[in-house]
Amino acid sequence: MLRFILTLFFLLPCILHAREYPVMHYTKANGLPSDMVHTVYRDSKGFIWLATDKGVVRFDGMAFQLFNTADGLTDNEVFFFQEDYDHRMWIGTYTGKLCFYKDGKFYNPSNTPFLRLPFKPAAPTNIVLEADSSLTVNYMKQHSFVNIKGNQSHVYHAPVLDSKISTIRNVFKTNDSIYTVQYNDEKWLLNVRTGQLLREPYDRFMYFRKCQGQYYAFDDRYIYSGSGKVLSPLPPGWAFTGDPNQFALTMLYNICFNGEDYCIVTENGVFINNQLVLLKGERVASVTQDITGDYWFSTLGNGVYRVSRNFKQSMELANAYTGVVTFAYSYNGIQYFATSNRRLFRLLHEKAELLFDFSEGNAPLVRMGHYTNCSASGSKIYCNGGAGTVFEWDTETNIAGSSLPVKRLFGNAALSFSKYIIATSQALYLGSSQSAEAFIPSDLNGGVFDRKEMMLNSPPGSRIYAITKDTDDRIVYSQTNGVYKYVKDTSVLQPGYGTDVFKWLRPIAGYMLGCTQTNTLYLLKDALKIDSFYDSGIIWDNAYPFGKQVLLTAGKLNYLLPLPSKEQSLLQPRIIENPFVPGNFDYFLADSGNCYFFKQGTITMLPRQELLGKPPVPVVDFLKAVSDDSIYTIGAQKEARLLLPYHSTANINLKFDILGFNAADILCEYALVQEKDTASVNWQKVINKELNLVLPAYGKIEIMVRASTLAGDFSVPRHFTIEIVKPWWARWWGVSLLVAVLVLFSGAVVFYVVKRVVKRKEKEHNTKVKMLLAEFKALNAMMNPHFIFNTINNIQGFVNSDDKRLANEYIRSFSDMVRQNMRNVSRELISLHDEIMVAEHYLKLEQLRHPQLSYTIAIDPAIDTDEVMIPPLLLQPLVENSIKHGLMPAYKQDAHVSIRILEENNTLQIQVTDNGVGLPATGSGNSGHESFALHAVKARMAAMATTHHITMHFAIQSLKQGNKVTGTQATIVMHYRS
Repeated sequence: MLRFILTLFFLLPCILHAREYPVMHYTKANGLPSDMVHTVYRDSKGFIWLATDKGVVRFDGMAFQLFNTADGLTDNEVFFFQEDYDHRMWIGTYTGKLCFYKDGKFYNPSNTPFLRLPFKPAAPTNIVLEADSSLTVNYMKQHSFVNIKGNQSHVYHAPVLDSKISTIRNVFKTNDSIYTVQYNDEKWLLNVRTGQLLREPYDRFMYFRKCQGQYYAFDDRYIYSGSGKVLSPLPPGWAFTGDPNQFALTMLYNICFNGEDYCIVTENGVFINNQLVLLKGERVASVTQDITGDYWFSTLGNGVYRVSRNFKQSMELANAYTGVVTFAYSYNGIQYFATSNRRLFRLLHEKAELLFDFSEGNAPLVRMGHYTNCSASGSKIYCNGGAGTVFEWDTETNIAGSSLPVKRLFGNAALSFSKYIIATSQALYLGSSQSAEAFIPSDLNGGVFDRKEMMLNSPPGSRIYAITKDTDDRIVYSQTNGVYKYVKDTSVLQPGYGTDVFKWLRPIAGYMLGCTQTNTLYLLKDALKIDSFYDSGIIWDNAYPFGKQVLLTAGKLNYLLPLPSKEQSLLQPRIIENPFVPGNFDYFLADSGNCYFFKQGTITMLPRQELLGKPPVPVVDFLKAVSDDSIYTIGAQKEARLLLPYHSTANINLKFDILGFNAADILCEYALVQEKDTASVNWQKVINKELNLVLPAYGKIEIMVRASTLAGDFSVPRHFTIEIVKPWWARWWGVSLLVAVLVLFSGAVVFYVVKRVVKRKEKEHNTKVKMLLAEFKALNAMMNPHFIFNTINNIQGFVNSDDKRLANEYIRSFSDMVRQNMRNVSRELISLHDEIMVAEHYLKLEQLRHPQLSYTIAIDPAIDTDEVMIPPLLLQPLVENSIKHGLMPAYKQDAHVSIRILEENNTLQIQVTDNGVGLPATGSGNSGHESFALHAVKARMAAMATTHHITMHFAIQSLKQGNKVTGTQATIVMHYRS
């Protein structure tokens, strides 16, 4: 025992450390163009800007973006920034030329006329954002300064001040006419309109600093606000070196107040409330806070540091141990941990203390791997040492227990190669993948244990894949054929866990969490599987209790798994996206207030809220749209809108920024929405920070873009509307005009076609009329020969019978009739009177041949026969037809022909009636010759309907009394008055 104590005495040096804090350090190795960073600045959107001697860097929370003179900067040596109310980021460069950045573009004197100055500027010392939204720029050792408002710049000069050697430290606008010009030892009020100066000396030498729009002054004792109010004393122990300028330039670079603490950055580190707590020995030049509240410090020569906003509750101990931590335990507010080289440590008062080494010099045991070599139960910690020994550490008495001699199992030093040790309230369990033994305390005061071999119900050759104790202090292990629980000296199969093989099992807050060989997580309770989670891309390394949650590790990523409040809740791990949480750490331990990460000899302590807090939701910021080689800048308004001319191309490239701090990765999606129908939005992934879209010919397309970290909710979608202006022909008046033109054109075409058709029809009609007239005249001409032929035959008959008187009478009547007929035959229409005269002459001629023939002509008194116009030879053929075909065949002595002309309802009716034989059964005549007269009448009537639009109807019928035929009646009906 004495030998053991002496060994511990020499092996118990305490590893003492000055308190350090978790930081993230960015240098050229991380993408910065230079380690000389003059200023770190946060803009209104949340981007972090770095001013280096090799350009400007913008950090979006995920990556650094570099800008230099090739992008539009006036010089690569950049000193500071100032954002105005129009979200223009003004950049102070070595050359002093005015320059600002907005909406993805740099504006400089080359492309922006109002930025051109009438003098050659020196390096700027300050850019002041005035209350009236203007900017005042002043320069080193130069008494000209510039005021910029909107897109106008005004240069002012104070010639009386040229005699001063010291540099203008600050110029700000009091009102439209008065500017306050501050030097280190005095200030002047300058009236830029009259040139009048008013001097106000300071009581002591003053220095001026600006941080994120905050203005401060300080002397050798105090820090003052911009209005001169004392805010805080300077850090103790500071004093002038004799050269006031040297003091100001070499000691204090910036001052910033975050609402709770004063942060003073100097060339020897960072003072928080006058205490040097951060980055001791670093030349810190500026400070700002990002949107998460973390501090960013720029240094002159060593890049940029990021410090957690909770740094006061954080700690980092470097080189605290060697090896890999395989066990950690917290008891009564003290943390204990053991390493793979079999050493037990205690973490107390911000130091790691070595308690004892339990390797016993067994080198083969150390080389076996990261086995669990310690276990705890209550206040006791048991460590499995070499040479078959077990050590006990009582955390309440802080006294190392005596070694526990254990008999060897299965040959020499069998227990030296135990893979695990598990301590319960009843026994210690040691074993390997094939066997296990229980050591039951028989004498608690004397430290005597009885060894007992565990009875494992497993098939021959089976191995133990995972073993632990559950919340009931029972041993639970997984084998090939299932999960077993060791109860009352025997192993009982747990059928509710199924036949899955678990590569590890962890008891956590009343549950058992297990991971199978296929990387499926199962939540187990009461011998049942409660829930499961599987992701083919995740390989789970380990699980650690964390209150009512579980911390899961998978390579560089860490996850939090909330335990279900109800048994039906689903497992859904949430990734931890905190940059200060180490990845690939050895071991994790949590107590009531802090989390401890052990990694490669370093212990990182973070407050619990660092793990529980979610990263801020990413912000989408549209930059520009490129279409048809044209670039359109997009404003910062909530819902951006872009109008494009109709002739723009159908393809457009939309570029945007994503601001996402503390994110392990950013997921981005976009959707095309019409009529703001967000209920049926089809979100699609965006690979890069740009969209290539095919636009419609014209019209409106609304684009929504949203982003999320791997653990957080999606941001509120950012809307961007692109509208291609309708061409004139697609607007209402254009459509109306086109419709009118189309109607006019169609009307012209129809008119032209109709006109051609009408002309053609008219031509055809005229041709037909001419043909009908010719035919009509031919018919008239044919009637004369026909009549003449019959008349000559009659005259020949009279001559042959030597009846000269009748022959002369016949010739006289015939000559009158021919004269009348010759006058009528060339006319299309003749009066009804003339037609009646022709018919009457014909009847008289027939009476000469047939003395028995009589006739009557009856005319309605209402009819004026001189006004009624009818075709010639219309009545005479009917009379001729009655005599030839009606009367002559009967040889009647009382042969009679009656002509009646009537008017009824403006209709003229001409009736020719005889008392002859009537119509034959087969038609209107016995031969073609006999029907020629009727055919000629019908032809004239058809011609009149076409040429003169006079509708005429003809009908002929036999007259009967009973069944006896008494004659024939032919009727012509015509609307003569129309």
